[in-house]
Amino acid sequence: MWQLFKDLDKARNTLVHSGVAVDTTGTVVSADRALELIDGAQRIVDWIEALLPVDRRMRRHQGNYVISTTRMLT
Repeated sequence: MWQLFKDLDKARNTLVHSGVAVDTTGTVVSADRALELIDGAQRIVDWIEALLPVDRRMRRHQGNYVISTTRMLT
């Protein structure tokens, strides 16, 4: 999970500062890899939350979510 967190952090920072998401190996993050990182972020949150007392955990909404992106062509 640590490597996943570091890749997510690096991808976020490089996207914000240079406009291109790159992981810790210097590889440009593909759409599939971005979904892996998002899934990994959820696993990290779940792991941390499991350490909390039950009454301090977030309420979970059950449902399906769809992630989509759009890109303006110039």
